[in-house]
Amino acid sequence: MLRPKGLMSHMIDYSDHYALSDPNINEFNYLRFNEQQWRKFNPSIHFQNRLRSQFYMELFTECGFEIVEFTAWKGSKENLEKTPVSEVFQSLSFEELRELGGNYLLRKH
Repeated sequence: MLRPKGLMSHMIDYSDHYALSDPNINEFNYLRFNEQQWRKFNPSIHFQNRLRSQFYMELFTECGFEIVEFTAWKGSKENLEKTPVSEVFQSLSFEELRELGGNYLLRKH
């Protein structure tokens, strides 16, 4: 539906949505769980995305889009430092884990 060279903008939030209503957890809470544990907290009627920026960039590129601009939203350093991180996310850097969302401006090839 988008013409060649057309632009598309996405704002994607990948913070823990439960933190919005539970003061006992922070925006990185979902990073502590492995895949099996996370299934209990992530029902289909309230799906939460744990994908990170690099996944979206790869997906957009594979789908024929150029990333014209990307701006990451960063969470609290202190909150991330006190959150145990599951082995699922151990390969990511601290700064990659700190990203809680992003603005993507894409151009179709």
